[in-house]
Amino acid sequence: MCKRRRYNEIKNDPELLDIEKEKRRHQYLKRKKEKKVVQLKDKTLRSQREQRRRRKENSRKYRERKQANLNLIILDDTFPKEGPSVLKEEDPLQHATCPAVQRAIRKIRYKELKKRKLLISIIDALKKENASQCKKIHSLQKKLDDTKIKT
Repeated sequence: MCKRRRYNEIKNDPELLDIEKEKRRHQYLKRKKEKKVVQLKDKTLRSQREQRRRRKENSRKYRERKQANLNLIILDDTFPKEGPSVLKEEDPLQHATCPAVQRAIRKIRYKELKKRKLLISIIDALKKENASQCKKIHSLQKKLDDTKIKT
């Protein structure tokens, strides 16, 4: 917490931020000189592939988060503020005239429907597993009660 507070203070002061950046830059160069930081070109082929794969994955996740935030902003502007009761009467997204907006809406709805179906299937599987575990517990309790009665 103290480090966070201190770093926030540094971020808010441009002079301190410049000093901190320069300090970190010198630390990086020192570590690089000591060969503690290895550049991609100096790594083995396997580790290069691994780092590139991680970089691609992180970039993809970043773009998805950025797109999700953009979609949320678009949806916030199009949905009415009164609440879900208005949505049942009339869907305001049907009146969007821009084809790009309509495509984006369809795409979002499709993705959300897929997510929902996946989550429902997971829930159903867990419910089945829960039911079977409850049956096992019940039968084991019966056996335990039977052994207590006999003794």
